[in-house]
Amino acid sequence: MLYQKLGIQPSDVVSFIGGGGKTSSIFRIADELIETHHTVIITTTTKMALPTIDDKYQLTIPLTYSHIQENLNKSYYSFVAHKYNDYKITGVNDKLLGQLTSICDVMLIEADGAYRLPLKIPNDTEPVIPSFCNKLVILLGISAIGQTLEQSCFRYTQLQHNFPYNSHDTITASIMADIATSHDGLLKNTQGLTPIYIINQVETATQLHAARIVANLIKARCNSTVLITAVQNRLQDIFII
Repeated sequence: MLYQKLGIQPSDVVSFIGGGGKTSSIFRIADELIETHHTVIITTTTKMALPTIDDKYQLTIPLTYSHIQENLNKSYYSFVAHKYNDYKITGVNDKLLGQLTSICDVMLIEADGAYRLPLKIPNDTEPVIPSFCNKLVILLGISAIGQTLEQSCFRYTQLQHNFPYNSHDTITASIMADIATSHDGLLKNTQGLTPIYIINQVETATQLHAARIVANLIKARCNSTVLITAVQNRLQDIFII
């Protein structure tokens, strides 16, 4: 199971950042934890897409401590967030989140946004990782390879400040690894947490080859664990680099 490959255990608070599958990863891991009878709180410190009526995970309403506890007892999960508008939800304050860690086995947090793009550069206020978070997962979408930064990198305009790239450059394995391992890139504001990377959207032999190159570059630069998979396909192998 993906949560086991990530080393997620009871009492963990896990923040997910980057691009190319944060929400899908959170929901898959929630599925796996619930199947193994662990209670899960799903939340965000920024914004997520508003669940539709057909989505499996629905917001906890009313958003009270007792109702959150009731949902955990009944369904093994509680989706803790406020409706922001007709399209988005937003998180609750850190004080409440900190209190909720004591009533669930695992808390899964979407801690930044990427506008559904496979790669991103954080701005100065991102990501928003709570002080009590103890595990960090960084997502990278392999579909970005071969696209230009303007096409597939959220906040690509931030690149000009700290990277020798421009918006029309094609994303290579080296560029993706640079962004993934730089403290001006996806390690920005990560509070010294050691990340685990997921290279996602890997469905073909060509994508697997590219993902292995990216993974080896990341390993050479920061010695973090890198998983390669397609999160939305539970039959897909998970490779650990």
